[in-house]
Amino acid sequence: MPSLSSLIVQRQVATIAEVEQAISRQVIHGGDLVTNLLEVTPGCEFPLTHVLAESLGIPSVPPGRMPAPSNEVLDIVPVEMALRYGIFPLRLSGKTLVVATGEKLNSAVMNDLAYMLGLDLAQVAAP
Repeated sequence: MPSLSSLIVQRQVATIAEVEQAISRQVIHGGDLVTNLLEVTPGCEFPLTHVLAESLGIPSVPPGRMPAPSNEVLDIVPVEMALRYGIFPLRLSGKTLVVATGEKLNSAVMNDLAYMLGLDLAQVAAP
């Protein structure tokens, strides 16, 4: 599987120069490639979301603003847990909690979260 930066250029989400500029920003300021690329080329959010999902091998959030989760969903995941694991709870679908993430969670983390929350988890990619 090609790297995220390669996919971004292949899918013409951003130019090589823009990706290089984002990588330079990442080295200087920290953060991830996606966030830094959005700083360099803010208009690429929609196609970038799809390329991110492709690179992670998970579905993406729908384009545009993410819908606000219900209070019930927000109450399920403590803020500290969401920050620690880099997830954002979106919705509850039966016994499955759908969370947005910028990086695919490994199976051990998914199992730990599922156990702690008492729910199955499904992840979707979001920048």
